Amino acid sequence: EIMPSLVGSEMCIRDRVNGESRFTFDIEGHGRSLPTKEGLDVSRTVGWFTSIYPVSIRPCGDAAPAEFLAKIKDTIAQIPSDGISYGILQNAGLLPRATSPEILFNYLGQVETKKQGTLIAGLESIEKVFARDPESPRPYPIDVSVAINDGQLVIHWSHNPTPEATTRSKKLSNEFAKAIDALATACQALPRKIRVPSDFPLAKLSATDLTGLEARMPTFD
Repeated sequence: EIMPSLVGSEMCIRDRVNGESRFTFDIEGHGRSLPTKEGLDVSRTVGWFTSIYPVSIRPCGDAAPAEFLAKIKDTIAQIPSDGISYGILQNAGLLPRATSPEILFNYLGQVETKKQGTLIAGLESIEKVFARDPESPRPYPIDVSVAINDGQLVIHWSHNPTPEATTRSKKLSNEFAKAIDALATACQALPRKIRVPSDFPLAKLSATDLTGLEARMPTFD
């Protein structure tokens, strides 16, 4: 639920700061999901897998933060195979190459740096997780990378080395932090965890079905 939370916060920022009617961004994933029962066997491979796919959502408007978070969570959960088919279709020439949006989100997962037996060998600092060659091409004006480091949420912003990108990244990151705090406060005040139909894929519930269950079962969680 990390990515929906961040995207929801960013979308509300855009709605408040820029008045945008729709927010399109790219999400980078691990690239190991395939629409087959067997999935993708990477046990005999070496290298870095990745998938990048676009997501477009509308602003939160007057919706409560928790309500909007649930909508985003369900929207992203419905993307088949974590978006890997988007890149496959592009590489096969079946989808046109789209212009990269302004922001790329990338959730790197949980990273331990204090304990022995780190998840990434030789990792001494969380900054090494976000390190990149300064000479490498940067297709996105702004990159937002996220990791859980020793139980804490770490958000790393990087941007093109231009005055305009520096100013915009700083402005968005400051607003972003405020939005995350507001979203966390709103969710902590809820009587139960936010649930959406995609949390119960085998049950094939509709939003109406889920609302009815929660109404009949106050302790449903």
